Amino acid sequence: MFPTLAGVLLAFSSSIIAATPSAPPAQEPAAIDAREQLRQQQRERALREQNTPQADERLPRPNMAQPDYPTNEQPCFTISKLILVGDSATRFQWALNAAADARGRFLGGQGIVLAINKVQNAILAKGYVTTRVMAQEQDLTKGVLTLTLQPGRIGDIRFDTPVFWRGRLWNAIPASKGDILNLRDIEQGLENFKRVPSVNADIKIIPGVREATSGLQVNWKAGRPVRLSLGLDDSGGKSTGQYLGSATLSVDTPFAQNDLFYANLGEDLFQHGPFGNRSHTLNYFLPLGYWAFSTNYSDYSYHQNIPNANESRACTENCVNAHTPITC
Repeated sequence: MFPTLAGVLLAFSSSIIAATPSAPPAQEPAAIDAREQLRQQQRERALREQNTPQADERLPRPNMAQPDYPTNEQPCFTISKLILVGDSATRFQWALNAAADARGRFLGGQGIVLAINKVQNAILAKGYVTTRVMAQEQDLTKGVLTLTLQPGRIGDIRFDTPVFWRGRLWNAIPASKGDILNLRDIEQGLENFKRVPSVNADIKIIPGVREATSGLQVNWKAGRPVRLSLGLDDSGGKSTGQYLGSATLSVDTPFAQNDLFYANLGEDLFQHGPFGNRSHTLNYFLPLGYWAFSTNYSDYSYHQNIPNANESRACTENCVNAHTPITC
């Protein structure tokens, strides 16, 4: 799921024009320039989508449907206030809002359990699937229901079997040992693993060695990391080369960091004379948990034939893009 982007864009361009002293037509060269730049941007966008695909992982959440509070329970107590205590309870005070309708009610045993379950389910819905809410023995005659939070923390994070040297955990899963376990961190880890086309991965939550801990066990399999693809399309302009051929070399995890690299060479085909276009693109992508760093270099050049003029026009544009998008 990488869904929101923010970054810095650096662009450098230069144009070289060879022409006779006569003034060129006013509109046609500029229009061709604009069309060629748009086509190049579309080709680069298609390259990125093909070679750095987005992965969207959503693990199932529990069903939050709850019955109504029972009536006429005996014995029952008037509940005027709910309190959440325990380790890291300050981080979860918002969950008490799920049981706000318990305040002012006469609740017996079943009603109290229902209020606890509402708080528990609110926490589960946020992805904290191993964090528990419970009620210790207490005096309810004062109208205060005290709930105790037991956060579920991460124990070990490891591969289930020894993996090839290209497998890495540190920059894929945005959580570490001792953190409170959250499904969103696991989903992001799966997205970072599966964004690599030749990799298939799964993450299981397993019982931890210590109380209230769970381990994350990663199943990671990788296929052939290098791919070469050839392409042909007719999206070019007639004056600059309508039929465009391309070759793309893609390398998965080139530095063994769940990273991606591709290089693309494009050139017009079946073009005679000095007219036509050529392009080169290099792209590198590195995930860093919820962050990602991507750097892109591209250049393209084309020669265009200006109608009704005894001249040709050569335009070369070089672009370097560096950005650090944030996804969450």
